[in-house]
Amino acid sequence: MINKFSPKQLDNFHIVLWLMKDIFWVREEQFWGVLMIMPTVGVAMILTIQSIRQKQGFYSNFAILCWMVADSTWMADEFFVLNIEWLTLGLFALGIASMIYYYVVICNIFKINFVSRIRFLKFES
Repeated sequence: MINKFSPKQLDNFHIVLWLMKDIFWVREEQFWGVLMIMPTVGVAMILTIQSIRQKQGFYSNFAILCWMVADSTWMADEFFVLNIEWLTLGLFALGIASMIYYYVVICNIFKINFVSRIRFLKFES
């Protein structure tokens, strides 16, 4: 069934799953909230895998996947007091790190030429 969706449709469907999971979380409906983790994270994984060859799409989808898993662990921690706040924070940090890597290293938003900078530093010594 997932094969019938275009990438954009799958992305939009993922948003619906995500919102449903969060609505169950806010309403403190543990069964339905936990049940929605699998399709929400599953679609995020599919979107990430499908975008591996596209740099921008991959890093964005990977960050969203980290966000979905972090969001889900946060919800599970609130429902069942698992004391896994450290895992949630780590996953959020991994998502942020992937986007920083994309913008700083891949896109080189600061226009830094690392090789010439290293050569310049050698001549100063």
